[in-house]
Amino acid sequence: MGRKGFQGKWFYNFSLDQRVPENHILRLVSNAIDFSFVRGLVQHTCSHTGAPSVDPVVIFKMGFLGYLCGISSERQLAEDIRLNLAYKWFLGYDLDETPPDHSILSKARARYGPQEYRQFFSEVVRRCREASLIDGDRVYLDATLVRANASLDSLVSRPLDQQLGNVNEYVNRLWAENPPEDGGETEPPEAPRPAGGSKPGKPGANARRVSRTGPASSNHRRQ
Repeated sequence: MGRKGFQGKWFYNFSLDQRVPENHILRLVSNAIDFSFVRGLVQHTCSHTGAPSVDPVVIFKMGFLGYLCGISSERQLAEDIRLNLAYKWFLGYDLDETPPDHSILSKARARYGPQEYRQFFSEVVRRCREASLIDGDRVYLDATLVRANASLDSLVSRPLDQQLGNVNEYVNRLWAENPPEDGGETEPPEAPRPAGGSKPGKPGANARRVSRTGPASSNHRRQ
């Protein structure tokens, strides 16, 4: 009977790029979209003097991860990015580099404003649609029972399909669930939370997945 032990190493032969599969959604998005357009989007908010800021491409890519995965809590998003190798690869951070924390995301939102975020998400959605990434035919399921006419083959990723019309709702939720640390007013106003009792930033199965053949049906987890 084998026994697995752990002993830390001084050096590792590790390639983060090789750990992200070729068919991973973030690799597909990265291949389809040149996110450098973000710099032109926020150029007017940046100064020509002082210390360089965190690359705005990184900031908005983090925002895209939140939008894609239904995470509106910046604190939760920053924690997940530190743990997920694919997220770090997508942002251009290596294994031994630390991505921005939630406070940097909050300060960036205060600088750039909600309108720039709406423009960013809308532009990414448009480019994903042009690259045929929107109406995907594959989604990862975890022991899900699908009733009515919602067959497993008809399921698509809700963040890439149905959520396309909810850019404003997501931006509103982003501002509402991440109040300024200085106690200032929250902008824009809070948007209604999805039904189903899901915790903020962690939508339930019905908020994440939709059937093209039975969009009104529900997804239920096994007991």
